[in-house]
Amino acid sequence: MKLCRFTRDGATRIGKVVEGRVIELTAVVGADVSMRELLAKLPARRVEIESVNGRGRALEALQLHLSVNGLERQRAIATTEAIGA
Repeated sequence: MKLCRFTRDGATRIGKVVEGRVIELTAVVGADVSMRELLAKLPARRVEIESVNGRGRALEALQLHLSVNGLERQRAIATTEAIGA
């Protein structure tokens, strides 16, 4: 199962990618859950999440984000350190 974060209507949401489409999981996991929280609970919720179906939205039509919050800052710090700044 491939999970992703994306923006829709100005809010960041979690979804799963199925055959090039993103099926939103907000109704199942909640609007305020982070990807880290979801991953921590994934073993107990996997069957429930995998059973969510729908048309979804085309992957290329969405603004995708790094899967886990905060990695943008870590990546920037690592890049700065790598170039010696």
